[in-house]
Amino acid sequence: MALYKRRSGDGDLAAVRSRISQLDAESAPAVIREVHLELLRALGRSIGFGFHEQIPLEPPTDDLIIVQGRFNRRAHGREFGLHLVTEEFEDGHLGRVAWLIELYLPERCRRQGVGTALMEALLQLWERIGVAEARATTVGDGQWAFPSWGFADDPRRLPEDGLVSVRLRRPREPQALDRIQS
Repeated sequence: MALYKRRSGDGDLAAVRSRISQLDAESAPAVIREVHLELLRALGRSIGFGFHEQIPLEPPTDDLIIVQGRFNRRAHGREFGLHLVTEEFEDGHLGRVAWLIELYLPERCRRQGVGTALMEALLQLWERIGVAEARATTVGDGQWAFPSWGFADDPRRLPEDGLVSVRLRRPREPQALDRIQS
């Protein structure tokens, strides 16, 4: 596998990581959404595509933050989607769940570490804002990558039509989850 070749936009990734380190579970939903977008824009510049945001119809709240768009403006129907939602877990506590709706990267960027760079930054961001679980549904090329990022098959959802559901559980941090619950 070729390694991700960094481009001029990578300096922006360092700036975004610094901004991520300033967040916590108390951060305003609009700020959390904007930092996700900054991360995606910086990564997009580093691969020579940019990130083209799709404006959500609803403003961000503690219960729902939507980040959507695509790295290649011409790749219609091939969007990156992320929904941060608040859910009740089996133990009765509320917490944030990150749903990756699509993790589509342009063909020429695959198997070069671009997805790994993105997931590492997302996981750092999600840890800061108290995400308790990340979930995704994968197909085709993406199925090999998710286990390398710590995701495992989600036993609660059976595979269907080539789609495999995966999840990554994070340790429960009571202070982050209790804030959302109150």
